[in-house]
Order: sequence, then structure tokens, then C-alpha cells
Amino acid sequence: MNIAKNQSIALVVGAGAVQNAWTPIIRVFQPDYFKTKLSPEGATTALARMIYLLRWFSGEPNSDLFKECKQLLATAKQKIGEEIRISQQNGEIVIRDEFYHLVNQIILSNCIRFTIVSTNWDTVVEDAINKTALPQLFGVKQFDAAHIHGKYTDPKNIYLPSEMTEEPYRAKEESQYLGKMHVLALNTIRTAHTIIIYGLSISPLDAELSQILGACFDNNQVKRIIIVDPCHKPVAERINLLLMYPTLVAVHGFHPSDLAKGTDYSL
Repeated sequence: MNIAKNQSIALVVGAGAVQNAWTPIIRVFQPDYFKTKLSPEGATTALARMIYLLRWFSGEPNSDLFKECKQLLATAKQKIGEEIRISQQNGEIVIRDEFYHLVNQIILSNCIRFTIVSTNWDTVVEDAINKTALPQLFGVKQFDAAHIHGKYTDPKNIYLPSEMTEEPYRAKEESQYLGKMHVLALNTIRTAHTIIIYGLSISPLDAELSQILGACFDNNQVKRIIIVDPCHKPVAERINLLLMYPTLVAVHGFHPSDLAKGTDYSL
């Protein structure tokens, strides 16, 4: 992977950067809510359905069904936060080994400014970053990620699959908090020369994330987008849909185990 020297890099990470990322979330719903064995996709589907039902019943805010759904959401978020906390403490969810190759081979040797945006609720990525030489290199105590979907330490403000900032069931202060997180992430990404997207599928369920990324890409600062993912082709397709055409932004995909040989998806 050859990238421009002495440029700013923004690292945008998703659950694919973390080993066992969905294990604590699945544990919240199984076996109490679902008897069938859940996969990450199944857990995502269950959470998205919960959000749909909340939107549907929000038209009758005094109904028992709406109150039940809202309480279920609050309970689920609290449990998710607790399970992630336990999983991090026990070392159940950890950074993938290949991540350190990305840091050591690419980021440490190439950039003059570094920032992190995370769609994860856990802090595994920034914790791993802060164990490398990056903080010392940049003269900072530690790096903090902009958590665009909230963080487990504040479970009431975590942002579930298919949700948007503005929801009919959400308190105004919660919407404002999430809005600030999105603005922070946008400002973090759009000032970078190179954007590395690691372990993030850019799910079609998350249209708001796509919109934020599209707004970040639509400027003269961003020159290259690098996807690090075992299945980088569909991610590249989704990224190219967000780029204004014609564009000078180069898009390349790499498998995490091979950062030397990539695929050019540039338009």
C-alpha cells in the first residue's frame, strides 16, 4: 500500500476491526428474547425491528404498546453497555492482530496528523492505538475516537441499527448529543488527505452514516480512500456511490492480511 507521505490520515472503523465484537450484544438477547441461535446479522435484524416498532407506535405516545417498546429499548441499551464493559474487562472482545500491521506499516510511517472515528460502542480500537507508538509520535497523552454511534459508557445515547439522529421517540437532548457526535465525526474525516476505512461495511441499514460519509468525501481535501476488509468490493461500490462524479478521489481495497497488493476501484 503506497500512500502520500506526510499527510493527514483519518481512520474510520467498524465492528470488523474487533474480534468477537457482536458476542456481548448477542448475549443480551439470548436466550431471554430469542431461543434461536443468533448471528451478528440476526442481532442486527432484531434491533432494526425494535426501532421500526418504536417508530410505528410513537404515533400513540400514551399507548401501552409504545411505553412497552420504549422500556424495552432502554433496557436493551443498558444491558448492551454492561455486557460490552464486562467483555472489554475480560478480554473477550479484542483488536484483530492484522490491525497492528496497518498501524505499524502504514500509519506510523506516513502521516503528520491522525484522527479516529468509530461506529462501535466499545473502545477497543482507541485502546489498542494508545498502546502503540502513535500517541508518543504526536505528542499526546492518548487518542480519543469520535464515537458516531455513541459509546457503551453512556448507554442511553448509543445509536442502534437503522436509527437516525432525529427519532419521534427520542428526547430532544439525546438528538442534540448524537447530532454533535456526527458533526465532530464529519469535521474529523473531511479534513484528512487519506481516509482508511477498516472493518466497516457501510451497511445499507445505516443511510445516515452514508450521508455523513458522502458529505465528508465531497471536498477538495480528501484525495484517497483505502478500504481494509476481507470483502472490500461491496464496500468500494457503496463508497463510489457517495462520490460526486467526476471525482479525483482514488479508491483502493486491501485484504487485512495483505496490505501490499490491493484492488483499484477508482471511478
